Amino acid sequence: GRDVLLSGIASGVRSLRHFLFLPVLTYGLDESQLGLWELLMVAVALAIPWISLQLPGAIVRFLPGVADPRQQREIAYTLFFLALGSSILLAVLLCIGALFALAGTLWSPLRPLLPIVACLAIATTGLESVRSFFRARRLILHHSAVGIAQYFSELVLVGYALWSGGGLGAGLGAMLAIRAMLFAAGAAIVIHRLGWYWPDFTGWREFLRFSIPLIPNSALYRLFDFGDRYLLAHYLGTAAVGLYFVSYTAASFFATLTAP
Repeated sequence: GRDVLLSGIASGVRSLRHFLFLPVLTYGLDESQLGLWELLMVAVALAIPWISLQLPGAIVRFLPGVADPRQQREIAYTLFFLALGSSILLAVLLCIGALFALAGTLWSPLRPLLPIVACLAIATTGLESVRSFFRARRLILHHSAVGIAQYFSELVLVGYALWSGGGLGAGLGAMLAIRAMLFAAGAAIVIHRLGWYWPDFTGWREFLRFSIPLIPNSALYRLFDFGDRYLLAHYLGTAAVGLYFVSYTAASFFATLTAP
């Protein structure tokens, strides 16, 4: 009951954060920039299942119930390094491909921001891996605290970056800094609890056989949930995406209040 309550509070704070983010973004960005912001956030969400190979989810599958400390370290560190390595390699490849693909197209204004977006996707994968470890070990207080710290830190730091006139790139950089720092702090907690260990990677085939089939389900869910932003941008422009984002987020907040 305690764990469910803590998780519920963190989920509620996340929904509240999305709602509080609206005045921050609408003050610091115009409609077109706000549309670009949402398109980039969607790009990160769509990329995560592919670059992470869904390995953070495998931590929750394979780590619980393992009593042997050495086996715990082997499973956890193997999955951490696989997830981080795949996210770095695939994010860099996607970034390079997108830089060439978007040249001279409607999406060309996004090209200068793609390196930050790639780094943001990598940091997000690392942070999700740490949070999955906390879930697998039933450290729900740690799991919820990291989530709440992320939501409000991003709100404050991104707001400061935008209100200072830094623009879209500064806002994305602020979000990247928060997620990278929380990943580093979470990784330090993992190392403190397990001890440092370089894995043998003996179970990598089993882990990938579990995680890779999960990619299409997660990717298609996110595509169906967020893909309409790209349709709006294609037919009506990025300003329409900005207006849609504000309306959708506000409506989602009130839907969250009625969910119980």
